[in-house]
Amino acid sequence: MQRNEGGNAIVSVPLAGTSFPKLDECVTALSSADPQMRATAAEALLDFPVTETRQGDRSLPWAYALIDAGAIVPLLGLVQAVKRDGAEGLKPCDCPGNTEPVLRAGDFALLVLTELAEVAAALLADEGWDVRYDEEVNRPVFLDEQSGLQQSSPPLLRVTNGDWISLVLVEVITLLQPLDVHSGTGMPRWPVSVLRHIPVSMQRTSTISVLDIAIQEGEAGECTRVLIRGPWAGSNGEVEGEVDPNDIPGSALHSWHDATIVAALIPHLSARTWSPVNPPRVLIIGLRCGAVPAFLCRHLPGVRVDVVEPDEEIVKIARDLFNLNFDEVRWSNLDEYNRSAQLSRPSYEGRFRVWVGISEWQFLNLLPENCNFIGILGSMPDIIEHGAQRMHEFQALALRTINNERGLGFVALAARSGTKLQETAAALSCAWNRSFARTLILCDIKQRRAFQNEGSTIPLKKNMKQISPKFGSFKWESLNFNGAPLSGGVFICLPSLVADKHKRTHLDLFHPSLWYAALEKFIQDSESAGMATSPCFPFTLESSSLNLSLPLDETLPALSNGRVLHVSFCMSSRFPGQHVRAESLSAQTTSSASEDETIWETFRDNTCSKTANLHFEGSIDDVLSSNFWEAILGNKLTCNAHSTAEPSYRICSSSFSHCSRYRNDIEEHGYIWGDVVIPESETKHLAKGIHRLVAAGWPPVCVFVSDLAWSVADRLWSCAEAILGADEGVVLEPSLAAFKLEPLQDLSGKRYIGNNFGQPHRDYTHEEVFGSETSQASTGPKIISIWLPLVDITLENGCMYVVPRAGDGSGGRGEDEVEIPSFDMKTVRALAPAKAGTLFAWAGNTVHWGASCAKQDEKTPRLSLAFVFRNKNTVCDLQGKPLTRDEFQEGLTMERRLELIRHSLSCFEHWYGDISQTITKLGKFEQGQYTKH
Repeated sequence: MQRNEGGNAIVSVPLAGTSFPKLDECVTALSSADPQMRATAAEALLDFPVTETRQGDRSLPWAYALIDAGAIVPLLGLVQAVKRDGAEGLKPCDCPGNTEPVLRAGDFALLVLTELAEVAAALLADEGWDVRYDEEVNRPVFLDEQSGLQQSSPPLLRVTNGDWISLVLVEVITLLQPLDVHSGTGMPRWPVSVLRHIPVSMQRTSTISVLDIAIQEGEAGECTRVLIRGPWAGSNGEVEGEVDPNDIPGSALHSWHDATIVAALIPHLSARTWSPVNPPRVLIIGLRCGAVPAFLCRHLPGVRVDVVEPDEEIVKIARDLFNLNFDEVRWSNLDEYNRSAQLSRPSYEGRFRVWVGISEWQFLNLLPENCNFIGILGSMPDIIEHGAQRMHEFQALALRTINNERGLGFVALAARSGTKLQETAAALSCAWNRSFARTLILCDIKQRRAFQNEGSTIPLKKNMKQISPKFGSFKWESLNFNGAPLSGGVFICLPSLVADKHKRTHLDLFHPSLWYAALEKFIQDSESAGMATSPCFPFTLESSSLNLSLPLDETLPALSNGRVLHVSFCMSSRFPGQHVRAESLSAQTTSSASEDETIWETFRDNTCSKTANLHFEGSIDDVLSSNFWEAILGNKLTCNAHSTAEPSYRICSSSFSHCSRYRNDIEEHGYIWGDVVIPESETKHLAKGIHRLVAAGWPPVCVFVSDLAWSVADRLWSCAEAILGADEGVVLEPSLAAFKLEPLQDLSGKRYIGNNFGQPHRDYTHEEVFGSETSQASTGPKIISIWLPLVDITLENGCMYVVPRAGDGSGGRGEDEVEIPSFDMKTVRALAPAKAGTLFAWAGNTVHWGASCAKQDEKTPRLSLAFVFRNKNTVCDLQGKPLTRDEFQEGLTMERRLELIRHSLSCFEHWYGDISQTITKLGKFEQGQYTKH
């Protein structure tokens, strides 16, 4: 329920003279089979009053109520139902489908959406943003009136922080105008296309929508297809499932949750030898978009998959819109004997079976004991949300479903709520503590952060004496799972046998090397047993690390106590069975915390590879050759990977004399505008090298294959040591970056590798930069970012902006890491004009952002390098190993340089867009040998 500033609920008021006494009834009527009813409902929404408003008052409460009621998707559907001629300014076509009621419904829906956009524009204006229309690209753009910053994507506002309704409201502005016109059909291509919308009914408590969300930086027709339950939460909101509709079903996983569920299965497959007569079987709760069952059948065809899906509409959608092919079994068509007979037999190899028309709860209740499922996968049943009694029943049913003499059964279910994830894991741990040795929570490493008590249901140390939970109780178990992110994750209940068989802890099952060894063992054993196998497995577990915990007194478990594990994935660089295993299943190991940020959005197999379209010639093996890179970069940039123990370049002594001023500046103002520390002759060579790389189809960050780029890093490292204090040791984070702005891409709003980060943000929290026990005023930062322009910087070609400490009162204290920073716009400082090679630096918590290149014909758009240096004892990049000065001075091999480049690309994938093709070209250095895709 949406609430106003005073905390009162915003509810709809019956509208006199209409057949829709309630707002939700009016929204449901937008999807009526009767087009006349749809038009009447759309017209009624224009004047529908809500609490605090009069009839016809289209203000913020009215807009919030419509979005909260789920009106956006059906309204978009009505607008898009009108066939329009792209060549005639989107004029409705003269065709049989465009009847008078359809046109009327489309017109009123467009009016409602336009009114919502007006409310959004007023919201933006309150925070200093102006909405303008760019006639060159036929799209709205957003202009920050204070700084002059212009961007094509909706800005993040303080009012939208943590409020999905406000985010959707602002996004409405971008939904009214098509992106372009389809060259074949002449029909408009919308940013969000509504493929199907099913309203609530007596049988369905939430709406179901299937949308195509256009990838604006991609080619025409490229999109992500998503399945949504309930109101649409925006392009970046939570979804039930997502796929690339151009992919072969099952070839890719586009969700971290789906990848984690599949990854949890792997150790259990290798725990014993299977056969075609007795194959491993898994039960998946909820079909959704079918990504997990299709992926398993394609890449692990020896695993037999059953799915239970109570909603027949979801099954129809899976066939019609997600192109899935499966065996459908309608529960009501079978008598008890035939049900039992079919359930006792595995599904066909490489093809999954869907049980339709029965709830997950009933299905688990009626399963015969001889099914022998080794795992229950999928999404947590909604029924678990309904109370402790239901939770208790689910525990018993799940245990009965997977309990067999082999002791291999496990549960891996996704939960989208951190609170529900923690409560469920604790409850299952309590219920199964005699049957299961460990219950774990797996979380996306991108959501990892130091544990904070704020918002936790369990008070921290000073209050622990007052709680004194009983050993083994629910409260006791809950302590083990504190720190789970709000976005949720996957909870896993694991048996003893799989881990104990090899004398390991359950955490070892998610050690990357052992996990991959388990995958290889299963595939090799399957081949030996005559079971079907796939030639490749497209992703791998690349890192796993424990959540940071806080020590408590000896009477209580440590918070997160090894039960909250952060994992991440990347595309596989090895094919099972084609490489020697790095470690056998009997090898000893320790938990690993190194890794790059991960490409979990898309894991592709060879079928979907597009490397043939890249500007790349020659063997992938060539990327290890210095001659290969020198031919691209030009003969001024060598790539010999020589030792820098006696570096040939040193920062001049005059620059060291300014280090005292630099320290004072960064402590007082939060940033440094320094002197030219890298000569023009070198910045020109690096700039030219980046131009040549991009022209050859490589990203700007590949300039770090060159010796000169690392020589520059060496000198900036010396600056960082002087600013941070070399006594504690200074390391370089692996998230180094290179930027090359493309004016045409910026103007069109397309993302690309090396583009600009245009949102005001902090790289690190205040606590990470200064420590939790110190004040910002009494100590210098422990983490700094250094930014080096390679061309002269102006206000037009993409300068950086920073917020001085005077305009940032809190410094980020108490801010959540996803919050929009709060600061005084009047104090913003543009770091321009500046010469190439100028030293810029700022504390890790300083608010900053980059401007796009404002001129389409700009001859020298911004090119720059960026580094993060920190004291070695402070917070680190949790996804990758930092570079030490000793390692650096010993000389960086080409393999190590490429590893750092891969990591850099992965760190910024959320901003760059799809990087899979580039990662494929770069190959991967892994455990002493270089592998290619």
